[in-house]
Amino acid sequence: MRLLRVLLIAALWIGLLLQKVASSAGSLLGLWLVGATVCCAVFIAIKTRSFRLLLIWTLLLGVKWLILQQWLPPLSSLLSRAGLAARTQVAGQVSGVTREATALVLGITDGDTSILPSAFKEQLKLLSLTHLNAVSGTNCTIIAALILGLLTKLTISRWQKFVLVALVLVLYLVLVGDQPSVLRAMVMAAIMLLARSSGFKYQPIDLLCVACVTLLLMQPELAASLGFALSVSATAGVLVLAPRVEARLRRYLPNYLALGISVAFSAQLFCLPILVSVQSSYSSLGLVANLLAEPLIPLITVLGVVGAAFAIAHLPLALPMFWLASLPAQVIASLTHWLGTNDSRIHWPTQWFGVAIAAALALGLTAATHPQSRYIKVGIGITALSLLAVLPWQFGGAARGAYPGPNWFYLACNIGQGDATVIRSGSAVALIDVGRDPSLIDDCLTRLQIKNIRLLVLTHFDLDHVGGLAGVLSGRQIRQALVTDYPDARPGAQIAERQLRLRGIAVTHAALGLTGRVGNFDWLVLSPHRGGSDSVDSNDGSISMLWVGRQATVFTMADLPASGQMRLMHERATWWRESFRDRPVVLKLSHHGSADQDPDFLAWVHPLITTISVGVNNGYGHPTQKALNWLASDAKLTLRTDQMGSISISQAKSGLIWSSSGQDSR
Repeated sequence: MRLLRVLLIAALWIGLLLQKVASSAGSLLGLWLVGATVCCAVFIAIKTRSFRLLLIWTLLLGVKWLILQQWLPPLSSLLSRAGLAARTQVAGQVSGVTREATALVLGITDGDTSILPSAFKEQLKLLSLTHLNAVSGTNCTIIAALILGLLTKLTISRWQKFVLVALVLVLYLVLVGDQPSVLRAMVMAAIMLLARSSGFKYQPIDLLCVACVTLLLMQPELAASLGFALSVSATAGVLVLAPRVEARLRRYLPNYLALGISVAFSAQLFCLPILVSVQSSYSSLGLVANLLAEPLIPLITVLGVVGAAFAIAHLPLALPMFWLASLPAQVIASLTHWLGTNDSRIHWPTQWFGVAIAAALALGLTAATHPQSRYIKVGIGITALSLLAVLPWQFGGAARGAYPGPNWFYLACNIGQGDATVIRSGSAVALIDVGRDPSLIDDCLTRLQIKNIRLLVLTHFDLDHVGGLAGVLSGRQIRQALVTDYPDARPGAQIAERQLRLRGIAVTHAALGLTGRVGNFDWLVLSPHRGGSDSVDSNDGSISMLWVGRQATVFTMADLPASGQMRLMHERATWWRESFRDRPVVLKLSHHGSADQDPDFLAWVHPLITTISVGVNNGYGHPTQKALNWLASDAKLTLRTDQMGSISISQAKSGLIWSSSGQDSR
């Protein structure tokens, strides 16, 4: 019966997700799945005499109907404004021993990451510690346990205690906002309190199942929420796998250590199938970092929440509470700096293959720890096969570091739907394309403190490649510019060349065979042919280049279509040297990941890292699934600006290190 409940939740989740993101046919299938799932759930509730559950769902759906009838939005809006005002008040009074410790206290208290330093944020990502700054069910559990502990001193009934705990949790929800993980924890707590107060027996995993169904029915948009999926997965891991792992570890370790390892490991394992869809490598010290940080979270949470209450009440005790909370927070910050200096990484395949392996590993380890021996052998087999499948990814690969890194040599600016790539060697800088918006490229270059550009390349005259030229020219010195030799009579081409010449910049029309040097990078133009003789349009006539330096071999492919890539393959004997593979290969994928790619060219390049410059919800469908599928086979690591923001690649003793500025919806 429990397996059936899990399958029903999965069907409901998939149905709601299809309704949100799929086409009309997928939306219809999703609607059918939702209807069938709800009917089955009601049937099971009746069959098992779970009339309390039916009552809860009926009440919640009634509340949702009230919301749809616009009876409750004013109250919701009032609570949202109250929460925002409270968070602002807390942020204005929080303080600590260091800036990083203060930021951790604020994040753990109410999820506010506005003062978190970007470099420290990257280190937290490296060590899988970003959940510290996202208020979760752990925080809710700590607060509920604290309130229940205080109420044991009062001679009041159990029902009154539960009501008071529920009231405190609601106030905490107002403070932190309706974050998915908090909603999940709140619903689970509400159902638990209701069950306990009425003497109803339950299993924790059943609480999670009921909470999932309840929230998905109340807020169907949660089906597409990464935070909600991670919260549910981590909780499922703690409830299902952690007790089994703990029981086995207790044979060799002290109880407290066995508990800490089992909880951290189980939560991360169950989240892995979701995480691999957005991240392809993980720190090998992530489990250690979580194990060392977790014991400090309750103390920081309690002191931080008490400090927040004092801050909202305008009491002077807020400052010492926050300062005390920053002491254990500084321990976490120091651990993060110490462990973050290690480049050891675990690499994982991307796309559906990586998700499937991660799911199989979670399933295998769950079965391998099952009490019944018939499941153990199957689980060990699945686990072994999963580990063997990811073994090839451990040889090679690129680690992740802080953005942009002190030794970065390649950077894809996040300028929305367009291209802007920076190649740097010492103080010498080359910029390939400038995007569409002058302010965005100017912001990217300003953040990188770039004032002098040795070489500016305008690969072709589409606006998403040259429209931002004014932002580059403003306040910067440019020594030389390359423009395509493909004839282009569009006004944008004439305007761009006129802007360059008015600034006194030497302009060269580039064609196959043109060479030069920027720092230690030797560059070679691969296309177009002289006069664009073989090019059928401006994309086919765009400048593609090969950059060979001490750090890496880099292909910048502009918008070159499959036909142009085939020409490069046919002519590669004239320009390619196998010694170029003595260093890692980096590819700037052509045309923002359109489907117009030559799979043979991608397979031949076989890059260690591929970057895709593309805008969020760009309307072109970029990057296409076809291109991503080819890269899943031919590239070890694919990074996208629409998911990660600006992307940099640096050189380290252990190899290449990539980093990102974070997504900002451009």
